[in-house]
Amino acid sequence: MKAAVSLLTVLALGLSACAPSQTGSQSHSPAVQSSPDLPARVSPGTTAYVQYTYPRRALGIPKARFDELKINFGSGNHRDQGPEADAPWLRMGADNLPEGVQVALVRATIAKPLSDVDRSTYSVEVTYTEDVRVVLKVTAQPNAPVGLKTVALTFSDGAATGTVPLAVEVR
Repeated sequence: MKAAVSLLTVLALGLSACAPSQTGSQSHSPAVQSSPDLPARVSPGTTAYVQYTYPRRALGIPKARFDELKINFGSGNHRDQGPEADAPWLRMGADNLPEGVQVALVRATIAKPLSDVDRSTYSVEVTYTEDVRVVLKVTAQPNAPVGLKTVALTFSDGAATGTVPLAVEVR
């Protein structure tokens, strides 16, 4: 009987290691915010990963960076999400942070999501936006005071900069 209980315990512990992590607790599965106006939420003593999408112009990124993203008209499938590429050249700084809170850029991606595709016999008309998706690591020290504060995030590609607000809520 003890062997059966021990085997069940080992199996249960082994399977629990396969359980999915909570959204926002890992950089590969950030909490995805539907608007840049929504706050990044973090509890004292924890780290949260949050993804935001900004229009290119808000971050001051030159259009030339997006010109490299080509839409594949030969694929025949124009209902996909559009081209995207990693943006390792993007840098970020944060000002006016709440006491005990750090915000860091983990990953940035530039994208041309397709918003409309109109096909005719001889042409395909595509409408798209130019977006930047960023994954931020928000860490609150155990002694971070609870509250909501707006910080300034400044992004730079080495030539141009743009600053956007970010609401950070420690709760």
